[in-house]
Amino acid sequence: MTDTNRRVEAPADRRSMPRGGRRTYDVPGRYPFVLVAEGYEAVRTPCAAYLSLLNFEVAETAVPKEAVAVIESGWVPHVILADLASARVLSQVEAPSQVFIPALIVMTSSSATARPPNGALLLKPFRLKEMLRTIRRVLHRIGPVPPPLSLARPARPNPE
Repeated sequence: MTDTNRRVEAPADRRSMPRGGRRTYDVPGRYPFVLVAEGYEAVRTPCAAYLSLLNFEVAETAVPKEAVAVIESGWVPHVILADLASARVLSQVEAPSQVFIPALIVMTSSSATARPPNGALLLKPFRLKEMLRTIRRVLHRIGPVPPPLSLARPARPNPE
């Protein structure tokens, strides 16, 4: 016997839901944290704006010293999107909480660089959609992102 009067509820309209790095275990607000350490402004600005639009908490730095200062200030990102120069400097810095931070290295060719552990390589030019997919893949690979120690924005270091 079939019930022809049964109504099927349509799922909620997902177009109006915020997207980005959201997972069931994430805390409310702008999260997870991404540090965009890229010297070329034409790459850094759109990447940061796109991630921010998708509810990621983003900090931008133009030079490696600024990126080191952000991490040493206690604002520990979950992923670092960095050019090769910044990635080299940041690989020698330990986060205050002794947490491993995966890096996505942005470069023009991959011939001389091996993929960083738990990270990825992004070759320029790349689509923002590809960058987002790569960040999500790296976040998924490291497992559940722990709740932030602080939701405060990093202090902007003074360039010397």
